[in-house]
Amino acid sequence: MTGLQSRPLRLAIVAAFAVAVAAGCARNDPASYIASANAYLAKSDYKAAIIELKNALQKAPDNAEARLLLAKSLLATGDAVGAETEVRKAIDAHAPGDQAYPVLAQALGAQGKYKELTSELGDRKLDAPGPRSEMNVALATATLAQGNAKRAKELADAALADQPANVRALLLEAQLAAQSGIGVPAVREFVDKALKSSPDDVGALLMKAELDTAEGKGADAQAALQHAVDSNPKSIVARSASFSYALQGGKLDAAKAQLAKMKELAPGDLRTVYSDALLSAVQGDNAHAREQVQRILAAQPDNLPGLFLSGMIDYQLGSYASAEDSLRRVMAKAPADPSVRRLLALLYLRTGRPQQAVDALAPALQRYPDNPVLLRIAGEAYLASGDTALAERAYEQANALDKNNVGSEVRLAQVRLAAGDSARGFSDLESLAAKDSSASQADMALFSAHMQRREYDKALADTDVLEKKQPKAAFVQSLRGLVYLAKRDLKDAQASFEKALALQPDFLPAARNLAIIDLQRGDVQAARDRYDKILAKDPKNGPVLLALAELQGVSGASPDDIRKTIEKAIAASPASPAPRLALIAFEERQRDVKGAVATAQAALAAIPGNPQLTEAVGATQLVAGQYNEAGESFKKLILLQPQNPLTYLRLAQAQAALKDYAGAIDSERTALALKPDL
Repeated sequence: MTGLQSRPLRLAIVAAFAVAVAAGCARNDPASYIASANAYLAKSDYKAAIIELKNALQKAPDNAEARLLLAKSLLATGDAVGAETEVRKAIDAHAPGDQAYPVLAQALGAQGKYKELTSELGDRKLDAPGPRSEMNVALATATLAQGNAKRAKELADAALADQPANVRALLLEAQLAAQSGIGVPAVREFVDKALKSSPDDVGALLMKAELDTAEGKGADAQAALQHAVDSNPKSIVARSASFSYALQGGKLDAAKAQLAKMKELAPGDLRTVYSDALLSAVQGDNAHAREQVQRILAAQPDNLPGLFLSGMIDYQLGSYASAEDSLRRVMAKAPADPSVRRLLALLYLRTGRPQQAVDALAPALQRYPDNPVLLRIAGEAYLASGDTALAERAYEQANALDKNNVGSEVRLAQVRLAAGDSARGFSDLESLAAKDSSASQADMALFSAHMQRREYDKALADTDVLEKKQPKAAFVQSLRGLVYLAKRDLKDAQASFEKALALQPDFLPAARNLAIIDLQRGDVQAARDRYDKILAKDPKNGPVLLALAELQGVSGASPDDIRKTIEKAIAASPASPAPRLALIAFEERQRDVKGAVATAQAALAAIPGNPQLTEAVGATQLVAGQYNEAGESFKKLILLQPQNPLTYLRLAQAQAALKDYAGAIDSERTALALKPDL
């Protein structure tokens, strides 16, 4: 090839190279990244859009359009904090106000910054009807959250005047209508309009599902939720709602499936994290649930669902002080919510504060006087306060509203027994037991009442009735064994407990009672075998390990063996105070005072705020002569159980040891004021 002949080829190569370079430059241009991001946004692929927009902003940090699109994308993925940051930068970069301020309003609302939203944007004037309508919806939502329903209605009406098909405005009108109590048909009218405007809208479909659920139309509710997911497969909102519905219905597999998809789509989204925590709590994995909740609260310290779930988990773990703190914070923001008041009342009852339980329930009962759950808890609070008349009245009212709740009727009968109305109480229990051929609550209550009165033949008759209803239930045979034990009939007692284990080989109460009988006969190995059989199949059974440690203690096992067994029980149930208390008691029996103090402190660090462990710390410190430290521990115990007179007696012990006799007398007087017959 001559030089002349090769020249066109060289020119072609140079031209192709120039085109490639130009294409590469164009691809790296902010406008191309923004165009690509818009294409992804059209497909609701927010993750890909965010990557493209961040690429654009690396090239042009002051690009208002990219900042605004990034804010919208972050908001769509649930990152309201990031969205607020980006939209403010867009505003600083002179993004059009009609486009930017509605996004800022939505970002603030999503974070619960309602006061900031109304104060900063309440007077902001927008020109275009569409953006003005969106702004008014955000303002109306924030205003409603602050308790001003009238102003919220005015803003929602203004939003619809500007944009009659605004779905968010229509749904807000539906919410306002529901709160006004005008009835489901009027509420559904707004929802139907929203769905007519946007048939696949997630919010409208979810509200339809709520209405269907309220009317008992479970199949329709499920269909609406499925439509929401099918139409918006990448929507965390839709999947989160479907997850909640499945969980409430006890459909754990369906809930797990939705959670798995949420983790795939947006693992860091707080709604995903919350759903993970909630499912873990339902399944009893409180340690993982607490870990996930802490992730939520680290990102949003005032997140109300996160705070409520945190309080619920701490309550279940016995960390009452931290539970109370979380629940009080929720109640401060949502004072009318019956769920938080119900749980707080239960916490107060658990920590010996019945009057505070009554006070916590009062506003909820005033607003929801026909709520049987609240009425039953109020009944327990009245009973704990010594007012059996009010307790009886509360249960009667609850039972009139919820006529098929056998458990509540049984409790009413027990309240009447406690009030001294024995004839009526026993009559109620007997009629309840006869009414339902399968229920056992009334029979159990009858059995308990007869045992307390030492009416053993009647108690045996109760177990006969129970056996007919539940012939394969191990607990029935175990109850019969208890009656024979009370009658000192070891032969029949053993036979009954053996029947219980034949029905359920891992039934601990029967195994433990058989071990006690074995010990009474001097057969330690037979007693040990009872537990070993269960542990062979379930080596991490905490309660059985504790029972084995107890057996080792009374049968002369070495201290090292006993300690190892208790430590296995702690490892099996790390969130349970029982094995930790057992280890503290073991240290005390070994006269290892310093070890007992250290063990108690480690236990409290593992389960903070637990009253039993707090008392154990103070008690071990008292024995160790650490009187000042013991006094501080007992003061913490008083904060946990201010209505428990025994806590003040504990403090008096420490004060007396410090020769603070005046303080000790004051503590004892407080105890007497709480319980004059102490």
